[in-house]
This record gives sequence, C-alpha cells and structure tokens, in this order.
Amino acid sequence: MPEFSLSVTTLVNTVLRSGDLNGFSAFSKRGVEGIRGHQSWQNSRTESYESEVSLNFRFSEDEFNLQLQGRLDGIYNDGDSGFTLEEIKTTTLSSFKVKRDSNPAHWAQLYLYAFMYCQLHNLETIRLQLVYLHQKTGEIKIFKDQKTATQLEKFCNQLVSRFFELQKRYHHYLQKRNKSLQQLSFPFAGKRKGQAELMDKVETIISQRGQLLAEAPTGTGKTISVLFPALKSLLASGAKKIFYLTAKTIGRKTVLDTMALLQEHGLELRTIALTAKSKICPCPDRVCSPKACKYAKGFFDRVEFAIEDILQHNIFDRRLIVEYSRRHQVCPFEFSLELAELSDLIICDFNYVFAPGVYLKRFFDFNPEDFILLIDEGHNLVARGRNMFSSSISKNEILQTRRKLKGYNQAIYRALGRLNRELLAWRKKCEKLEELDEKGIILADEIPDSILEQVGKTLAVFETEFMDYTKPKPKKDPRRITARNYYFELLKFIKINSIKGKEHIFYLEKEGRELQAKLFCRDPAPFLAQRYVQIHSSVIFSATLAPLEYFRNSLGILPESTSQVLSSPFPKENFLLLINDRIRMTYKYRRQEIPRVVDSILAMTAGKKGNYIIYFPSYRYMDKVLNVLHKQAPEIDLLVQKPGMSESRREDFLAEFIANKGKTLLGCAVMGGIFSEGIDLSGDQLIGAAVLTVSLPGISLERNLIRDYFDEKYNKGFQFAYKYPGFNRVLQAAGRVIRSNKDRGVVLLIDQRFGKAHYRRHYPDHWKEYRRVRRSYELESACRLFWQEN
Repeated sequence: MPEFSLSVTTLVNTVLRSGDLNGFSAFSKRGVEGIRGHQSWQNSRTESYESEVSLNFRFSEDEFNLQLQGRLDGIYNDGDSGFTLEEIKTTTLSSFKVKRDSNPAHWAQLYLYAFMYCQLHNLETIRLQLVYLHQKTGEIKIFKDQKTATQLEKFCNQLVSRFFELQKRYHHYLQKRNKSLQQLSFPFAGKRKGQAELMDKVETIISQRGQLLAEAPTGTGKTISVLFPALKSLLASGAKKIFYLTAKTIGRKTVLDTMALLQEHGLELRTIALTAKSKICPCPDRVCSPKACKYAKGFFDRVEFAIEDILQHNIFDRRLIVEYSRRHQVCPFEFSLELAELSDLIICDFNYVFAPGVYLKRFFDFNPEDFILLIDEGHNLVARGRNMFSSSISKNEILQTRRKLKGYNQAIYRALGRLNRELLAWRKKCEKLEELDEKGIILADEIPDSILEQVGKTLAVFETEFMDYTKPKPKKDPRRITARNYYFELLKFIKINSIKGKEHIFYLEKEGRELQAKLFCRDPAPFLAQRYVQIHSSVIFSATLAPLEYFRNSLGILPESTSQVLSSPFPKENFLLLINDRIRMTYKYRRQEIPRVVDSILAMTAGKKGNYIIYFPSYRYMDKVLNVLHKQAPEIDLLVQKPGMSESRREDFLAEFIANKGKTLLGCAVMGGIFSEGIDLSGDQLIGAAVLTVSLPGISLERNLIRDYFDEKYNKGFQFAYKYPGFNRVLQAAGRVIRSNKDRGVVLLIDQRFGKAHYRRHYPDHWKEYRRVRRSYELESACRLFWQEN
C-alpha cells in the first residue's frame, strides 16, 4: 500500500500551482529575513498567542495513504469570538500591491491547517487571517476569513484527491517500468572483454550502497556497462533516480542513444537530458519575468498540460523539450526541471549535482540518499570541481559592467563605483610591492573584511532592484541580463566564502591596471566527498584514471570505496606504441628540436597514407613546426585547430577526417584542447597520432599554489599540480586512435621524459609493449612493418 508523508507546503505546491514564473520571487522563502519577520510579528502578539503549532492528519483513498503535516505560524483565542488561525508571509511587494488573492497557495495552506485544527479540536467554525509583512519596510497588511469545518473538509478533500490522482498515474507508470526492467536483457549478443566484470562490480556496489572508481579503457563499452546494471538495480536497491553526469555533449548523446536502443528492446523508463538555461532559453534577454517573457507569464497555468502531453514519450531530449515548450508556451528550462521530477534517469552536467548555488536543490536538499550517481569521464571532475569551489571578482569586469549599466539604475551604478574604488585601494597596495621588486600579489587565508563588506553592500543594492516589482521596467532591456549575471557572480563570491575550508586561499593579483581578487580552491576533494556521503551510491569511471591514487585523493573518493582497473579489450597486435625519447621537448630545447620533430612526423606518416593527428604543446609551437613541415612535404594536407573555434568550425574540422580518401591528412591540434578528448573517429577515419611533450600545464600562480598545498599534504606537490594532470592529457590524446576492435593504429610519443621510469610506471597495460625509435629510419621501418602485418 503506497504511503506518502508530505508537508502542507509541498502538497499545495504539487497540486495547486498557478500564475507566473518569476526569476526572483516576490514572496520570500523562510530565509533569515523571513524568519526575523515572522518572529517580530509573533513576539508582538498577546499572551494567549501560540506560535509554531505542529499539526498532522492522515488521509486515505483506495490503497493510498497520505500523512499530512505542517507547522501553523500562530493561533490565539480572544474568548468571545473563538479561535483565530494565522499564516504569516513576508513579501517585497508594496503593501498596496498585495491583494487578497495575490497568491492562492497561501490561502490553501491556511485552509489545510484550519481543517486539521478543526478535526483535532472538534470545532465547527474557525476564523482565519493571512498576514503579509514587507521585508524591508515592515509594513503589514491583513486579510481575514471565516470557514466552517464542512467547507474546509470539502476543500481539503479536493486537494488531496488531486494529489492521489497524480500518484495513481505515477504508480501505474512505475508498474509498467518495473515490469519492463524485469524483462530487459542485455541488448548485444555478447559482452566484450572486461564488460561483464565491470557490470558485476557496478551491480554489487549499488546493492551495497557503496562507491566505485573504475578505469575502463576505450572499447570496454563503458556507457552500457555502467548504465545497464544501474537501471536494473532500480528494482531492488531502494534507489529512485539515477543521475548520469557528463561534461561533454558527445557523452550526453551516447547515453541518449543507449537509452533509445534499450527502449527498442522493450524498456519503458523516463529519461531526460538537461540543457543549460543559457542554451535553451527562448527569451532574448533571458529574463524570467512575466513582463518580459511570454513563456514565464502564466507558466504554472499551462505547465501541467504540457507535462501531460509530452508524457506520451519516454526520452526527453533538447529537441523534444523545445518542441513541447513552444506548443504550450512554457519556459523550456523550467519545464525540463518539472519533467526531471518524473524521470528515472537524469543526464546532466557536473554542476547540477556538485556546484554550490547551481546544484538541483529540489533533489539534493531532500532525500539525496535515494539517488545513484554515474559520473562519466570522471578525470574531468578534478579541474571542474576546483572551478566550482573557487570564485573571483576583477576590477576590469566591475568597470565593464558599470559602463554597460550606465543609465539603467543609478543605485547599482553607484554601488559598482564604490566596489571599484575598494579594489583600486588594494591595487595600490600591490603596486607598493612592485616598487619593492616583489610580485604584485597578496596572499591571505581570509578575504579582507573591507572587500567582503563592499561586495555584500553591492549585492544588497542589486537585490533591491530585482525584488522591487513596484517599479515599471521595460519589457526588453539587455542591461537587465547584464545586471542579473553580475549579481550571480558576486553572489557566488559570498557563497564560496561561507563554505570555504583550509583547502582555500585568497589572493590579490595585479597585472597592469587589472586586479583580480580570487578565493581559490586548491583541493576540491572534501567538497565533492560531501555529496558522495549523502547519496545512495556512486560510480566514477573513465578511460584514463592513471595514476589511480592521484584520482582517489583529488576526487575525494571515500576511504571505504572500491577501485577497479580493466585491461584493454582490443587485440594487442592492432596497436603500435612508439617512443622517441631522444628528442628534448622541455621549453628550453623544443625550438631547436623542430627539425627532428618534423622528421619523426614524416617518418610516421610514410608508413601508410591516411589520417593522423599531431598534438602540440601550444599554438605558437605548432605554427613554427608547420612552417618547416609544409616546406618539406607540401603534398600533405594540413588541417589546423584555431583558438576559440565555434561549434560549426569544430564540426567542419572533424568532417574532413570522414571525407578524406586516398591521401595523407594531418590534423594539427593542441594538447588539452577540444580535439584531444571526447572525439570519436573510428576505422580509417584516424590511423595514427603523435603526442609532442608530456603536456605539463604551464607554470602559473595557481598551479604553484596547488603544488605547495599538496607538497605539505602528501609530499607530492609537483606530481599533483603538473605531472599527473599532464600525463592524463597524453592518455586522452593517444586514446583517440583505437576506438573499436576493428581499429588499427599507431601512437608516437615524442619527448625525452617518456623514456623515464617515473613516467613508464604509469603506462596502462596495453602500453607495456612499446618500441623505442630514436632515429627516423627506425620509426619509418617500424610503421611500415606494422601496416604490412595488418
């Protein structure tokens, strides 16, 4: 028998929603200001006044039960007229703008409390009042009502019946879903090497409510190997949803394609891919205001119809969500969040689970122990996590924002001027350091009070502007989105400061007239771990997690977790790894080594005509090498990555690998860039790659801060800050060559350091059989022999 336990607020918000969608609500939640307003009003009441009264009542219909509970703001008895119940709401609307029915949900909450109170005390009638307190001015407006117990019972039964109707529909869907899961079989005829092993491990970890860190080389079939047992586990594990996290569009597409395949095999399970609001919002100014966006106005009046319409499908991708949002004129982003509550598999970016201020509060603030996390390309979470838990403000950005907002709002304009002057004062302090022949950098454990105070005051001015709906605003003003975006930048700065730990350090860095103030997270591991311990179970997986201990420490993997490293499923004879460890690729020597680098590239490509990618340490070095290479081999087609390529340009770049036939094409890309991971060129689309250097990140202040931190923590500062992140880039780039068991290819590593034992010890198993080629003729001979044998 299905049992539900809900608060009064949740019940009302579930079944009695109407009206507009606002980016900033005119009625505040019970935050600090709201609580203070409630307490101030309650403390001013008579001695007979009783505040925060707990109430509950049990409803039943068919085989469904609902335990309704809540806390009434206040009740008093004046003797002659009997009991009066009141609900208190804080608002930013002028008291003259608050109408009796400004928010019907407020009355609904009060009626539910009144019904429960009448049932508890056998009352036939009761008086009610709804009290509105203005959050800033303290103004008060009161609306009164009186209801009989019979009227209240009728109203509440209608509300609860609507809730049960929704639950019955969902329960019917769950029965179909569970039956399809029980009958679902693996969609392929057989399993690849390592695939069954990974699937068994995932199933075990979820059943034990544990955590798995798995390195599964390309070709293991990671997506289906992790997703299939996780889906099957929904039947027995007690988990209610699966969050599949992926940082790249291609990863999202792979999951959607896998779910479409499983749907063809009989699976009936709701899947949604969430798209960032900035990419899916149809409003040119991206302002969630009913005055500016037709998709926001009346959103809650139409969204239930949109949901009912789209539920004829089970897979909700971006195209489908946009189609139905246009059909019903509802905000596609908010529509997708509504659908996520009805979905079993949610495909989304890392931010929606981990990032403060961005994570999905509707899920992770309530019962996160019901969720399974599947984190794809987990190696990316280190840098992403560090960025999530860092925040900065810059003097130039303040001035640019201020210029853009000139004439928009005088109060905001002046506040940004004061914030700019605060950073100007700190820039002068940095300039004094430069006069002493020191770097213009100030490091501290805490953000200076004067900066925090000024940021807080600026935020307050922004909030007054956004929350005051009494001011007329133009429907479309691009400056409003500028103001909103910068408000969230400042808000993140304050938020990160409120949760910071010893992993953080604050610095001020001057460069010319610019000053950056940054709260930098050197180690995101403890913050990521906070989410792991809340949830049901998690699987973090990637093709490259070497060395494993680095990722265990950097990703905050729980001590009791399990690790698994699978071997490559592909025939060893299909892959040739060559190392030229005679060429010095440190910054000091790499320029004079250009002739030998070019000779090595040409020797590799002489083995067979086809498509290759060369990965360079920088754009500048790539240009120098290509100048020489083009003179020596003008017949070779060169395809060159450019900085800041648009999505269409990237697609054109990759399309050349598919279209090229019968001649040699050299794709030229930078390490760690858009073409060094996440691209899938199978078969003859890519037959070889050369990686120039061990790809150490460039020396920088932040890298050195990471180095110093991990030197103190593990005595491995250089490894954590430079060596391991660089080597992971190498593994990712080399992994572009062999994508299936039919692929054959060559990978050439060029750098003296690749021959050192401290690098070789981290080579994956399928790299153990490599060949040193220190002369061009040796390299060319090895390649020709490999292709002849294949």
